[in-house]
Amino acid sequence: MTKALSIILLICILGGGIYFSKNYMKKGVSEGTPISEVVKSGKAKYGFESSFGPVSTDSKYIPVDYKIKLLEANNLDTNPIVKITCPNGVSGVYSQKGNGLVDKCNTSVPFVLFTKSSSNSQEYYLTLSFTNRATTTKVVTAQAMLGAKTIGTTTNSIASTLDKSVSTTTSMLKRNLTIGSSGDDVVILKSFLVTKGFLLTSSNNASSNFFGIETLDAVKKFQVSVSIVPADGYVGPQTRTIINATVK
Repeated sequence: MTKALSIILLICILGGGIYFSKNYMKKGVSEGTPISEVVKSGKAKYGFESSFGPVSTDSKYIPVDYKIKLLEANNLDTNPIVKITCPNGVSGVYSQKGNGLVDKCNTSVPFVLFTKSSSNSQEYYLTLSFTNRATTTKVVTAQAMLGAKTIGTTTNSIASTLDKSVSTTTSMLKRNLTIGSSGDDVVILKSFLVTKGFLLTSSNNASSNFFGIETLDAVKKFQVSVSIVPADGYVGPQTRTIINATVK
């Protein structure tokens, strides 16, 4: 009797285990998850993913949202970094306090630039705004690293953001512009700066016809990129000539 009961009990246990396994696998804990890879560091596990953010209506830039997710521990025991690799003609800018727009392409982005999610304390976000000055789509690769280990690697295809309308109107920059200037030619200047990745359309005055501090900083960055000295933000004959020639 005892032997028979033991056999029945064993069958029930095995049957229940098979049922549980089938249902567990059917649900698939990792099925459909966007987390690229999990790497253990101490007691922490991390995930990394990227996705496209809302695209501006004028398609001046393409935002990509990067997310690092802490899967187990309550606190970060090691800070990850994200290596952004961009092909020629692509820039991915970040609005860094005190430094204006900073191109993060082909650099390592420190974790300190990520912002903790307001809805989930275990998730951290960073958005880069990409421009692609090539005529074809280019691929940007992001690799999240924890020391020598890879948390995950993502790729995003960045379509061309060339604004054809700018090339037909920039020749209207026929007067010198500086901080305090206003008019349609200031709008044209800003459109050019946005297209080139020196001014974000999300900035407070990107679409206005007023030449403010942000425009001044953007012009300075453009002047540095084309070796104009001094790079003082003043749009004089030399700067206007280069802008006009650049878009032809």
